[in-house]
Amino acid sequence: MKLRPLFTRVIPIVSVIAVGAFVRPAQAQIRAVEDRPSARRPHRSPSVSLTAGPSQYRLSGNGTGFAAGFRFDVPSGRKLVVEPGFGYFRYTSNTGSRLSFILPEVSFQYQFRAGGFRPFVGIGGGLAEFVKGPGASRGTVHVVGGFRSTVAGRFGFRAEARLRSYDPLGSAGRMFDLGFGGTWLLGN
Repeated sequence: MKLRPLFTRVIPIVSVIAVGAFVRPAQAQIRAVEDRPSARRPHRSPSVSLTAGPSQYRLSGNGTGFAAGFRFDVPSGRKLVVEPGFGYFRYTSNTGSRLSFILPEVSFQYQFRAGGFRPFVGIGGGLAEFVKGPGASRGTVHVVGGFRSTVAGRFGFRAEARLRSYDPLGSAGRMFDLGFGGTWLLGN
């Protein structure tokens, strides 16, 4: 099964969900504030997230590998979120070598709204540090978009799409990660 068609189908679906999140009737907003006291106060607590999912890559060959991320989201003001974190990426090269690396990164994200459902977009950078296999460490830049959602109390859900350029000043390649996972709110 080729995964390239899968990604071409997933991107439009994620886009429709993101657009649908922004278009809300005013009546639904009023009802949400009346029904849920937590919707009245904005979400400004830091949180930690753990995500995992497929990563389509174009490095020393093309294919799909495994990606995971551990992120620490720190709200800075009403709309800005600073997000340091670590990513993990594993794939098999054209020569059959299994490569793994850690991706320490930091993102600066614009969070469109506060409350239980929080869509965001952002940019950032970091490093790709090889853990296993032949290779050299390189810098990375990325763009990210997705949402954080509080489900029950301090626990929630997170989904994101992250496009990362590996060695942006050279022509080493790119990775497209789809991550899904959980979020735990710290603080109030």
